[in-house]
Amino acid sequence: MKDQFKTKQVLIQELASLKQRNAELEQSEADRKRAEEALRQSEERYRTLIETTRDLIYTTDRKGFLTYINPTLERTLGYAPHELEGKSFEQIVAPGYIDSVRDIFRKAMKGKSIPVYEAELIRKDGKRLPVEFNVVTMYDRDGNPSGRYGIGRDVRDRKRAEEALRESEQRLHSIIDGSPIPTFVIGKDHRVIYWNKALEEMSRIKPGDVVGTCEHWKAFYNDERLCMADLLVDETVELVPQWYSGKYIKSPLIEGAYEVTDFFPALGENGKWLRFTAAAIRDSRG
Repeated sequence: MKDQFKTKQVLIQELASLKQRNAELEQSEADRKRAEEALRQSEERYRTLIETTRDLIYTTDRKGFLTYINPTLERTLGYAPHELEGKSFEQIVAPGYIDSVRDIFRKAMKGKSIPVYEAELIRKDGKRLPVEFNVVTMYDRDGNPSGRYGIGRDVRDRKRAEEALRESEQRLHSIIDGSPIPTFVIGKDHRVIYWNKALEEMSRIKPGDVVGTCEHWKAFYNDERLCMADLLVDETVELVPQWYSGKYIKSPLIEGAYEVTDFFPALGENGKWLRFTAAAIRDSRG
């Protein structure tokens, strides 16, 4: 009877142990399913993000062959997915940039950190596309470089804006330099930005000797002092009477400008009478 009782007790214990193990397995399976669902949702969010972003996203393997390109990159370059995946990234890089891009890839795969850089891609229709790239190296579980993950940004609008700004500055320079009226422009730091040919002829001071300095006063005075332009830059118009008492009026044509008639003994052999206008140049925010 005792042996039968022990056997029954052992069976009960084994059954309880099996139930506990089964509960643990069920919990482990539930945890696994939750982890898989969380991973699936995370991957779905990630895929939605990279497939709807305006950025150009791609990945390559360790040899530089494309393993993924997002829809934005496909549309921007005019290719279908199957036309690029598996191809070398260099295939879409514009001539003149291939060597530098290849060098960047090699350095990055050796562990060197690469800053944001610009290159041009070639669209399927042959047009060139300026792109700003931010690319990082991917690593496998053993810590070895396995490829590159890149985010590109179409910078055509920025390039157009930069070109428009350069053209605008060139036009301004041409207008000022070609004016028969002696003219100079200073910045908020009082340093000379422009010094036109007419002023060069009148003052005998070359632009290269004065641009970037605060020595515009040398064209008009023997000793260093404030000019009307300095007062307007500092917005200290209350000091105008101190320097130009009885010699100035507010311009009837330009708001915030002043007209001065004065004798400048430093100009020429016997000095010169000049009538000049000084006005502040303001940006779009005033």
